Amino acid sequence: MRRQIAAMVCTSAALLLTACTGSTSTPGSSPAPSSASTAAALPTATSASPPDSAAGLGDTYFPADGNPGYDAAHYDVAVTVAPDFAHIVGTCTMSATARSTLSSFHLDLNALTVRAILVDGKPATFTREGSELVVTPAAVIARGARFTTRVSYDGAPTKLPAPDLDNGWYHDAERATVLGEPQGASTWFPVNEHPSDKATYDVTATVPTGKTAISNGLPVGDPVTSGTTTTWHWRSVHPMASYLVLLAVGDYAVTRSTSSTGIPIINAVDPAAVKNAAPVLAQQSAILDFLAHDFGPYPFEAAGAVIAQGLPQVALETQTRSLYTADFFGPNSDGASILVHETAHQWFGDSVSLSRWSDIWLNEGFATYAESLWQEHEGTLDPRTLIPDALASPPADEPLWQTDVSDPGVENLFGQSVYVRGGLVLEALREVVGDAAFFTTLKRWAAEHRDANGSTAAFVALAQKVSTRDLTEVFDTWLFGSGKPDGWDPAAVRARHPLGSAPQA
Repeated sequence: MRRQIAAMVCTSAALLLTACTGSTSTPGSSPAPSSASTAAALPTATSASPPDSAAGLGDTYFPADGNPGYDAAHYDVAVTVAPDFAHIVGTCTMSATARSTLSSFHLDLNALTVRAILVDGKPATFTREGSELVVTPAAVIARGARFTTRVSYDGAPTKLPAPDLDNGWYHDAERATVLGEPQGASTWFPVNEHPSDKATYDVTATVPTGKTAISNGLPVGDPVTSGTTTTWHWRSVHPMASYLVLLAVGDYAVTRSTSSTGIPIINAVDPAAVKNAAPVLAQQSAILDFLAHDFGPYPFEAAGAVIAQGLPQVALETQTRSLYTADFFGPNSDGASILVHETAHQWFGDSVSLSRWSDIWLNEGFATYAESLWQEHEGTLDPRTLIPDALASPPADEPLWQTDVSDPGVENLFGQSVYVRGGLVLEALREVVGDAAFFTTLKRWAAEHRDANGSTAAFVALAQKVSTRDLTEVFDTWLFGSGKPDGWDPAAVRARHPLGSAPQA
């Protein structure tokens, strides 16, 4: 994600000073990599511990989100958007596998009115507990059984307060757009809302004729017009975290092209933004090629962009087709860096998703560093200047140094330290292990966790395995805990931790 207050690319001390502002978290110690690698996983339901009493998956940032009792495999979401763009009528069919014996289970759903629920085709009873929809099927679902849940609902989708920017359903008289991160999916369909439970999606949107509905993946057939409405159907074949599900309805100029490696590129641009966006979007294939060289093959079936109006200035890495507000592409904006940031998320954040929200630096630090790699490629930046500039500029009491990047807290989920210092973690790693081991680590991370989830502990372990060095000092200095480092000498770190010093797994 990229926001107006998050000017991410730190090419000078002055930019660091202006970028790294915001709220601070309480300083404190954080575990070293060795203890981080043994961090407890999110709670797992068992047959002896039914999820009826477990409203959430146990993520400390959003404790009520998700449910441990089942594993969602696919969602078929169909919504009709009213002409006022403020109301919807929908059905959502979730296919899932029970991870424990289920006498009841939870879905996340905010505000909307539920009309009926069918579990395996039979009527189920349900209650509402705030944002929790508690479903009791007609018969107990056995552990390991596959089942479907169909929810019929309607109402006015809402926005939810979130760190830095409300998320959920944004609309005006001409359009509607969803901002999903971190909890916006549940404002427009019922879902197991946590990135650790990824699923494939079909999204069908029936909208006023003359409007375009854009979602993830590739279209299924052509849009179908009947009277005053047109129905658009999109399908994503790779598992996706729910906050990455896209819906944008409005006036869009849609273009289709193909990258140099055959990836379909579908762009949907608000007509008022076409002129400013065109020079940046013309670089999409080159950016995909560049990032694939450093990160490995592009992980999805399609790429592209949605450039919208009617939102706060934000860019969000919605899977296969990132969402941008039009003002990122004005004459004085660095649209290419923003495009690189969100495209890099397709590898880091989308294909390799978070295991828990405290691992957010694995998304934002990686995407921020991708901007530096692009600038290096363009000849406008030497990334080796990033750390000296950072150490020379913001004083120790600035937010950049006062947040534990490995566990920033929900109030700093999208704070500058996650982006900027998260990127510095990768530069420090690169300086110690060298380019060959560094880029091998990034490619293996993307390949070994493709369509799945990763954690900070797993990344630390992989980096040590690839480099064969003990990297505790690197990660303790830049990732774990808070406080401004007292200088940085990668050559000295290499001397203290030579090849072959990595801890044995």
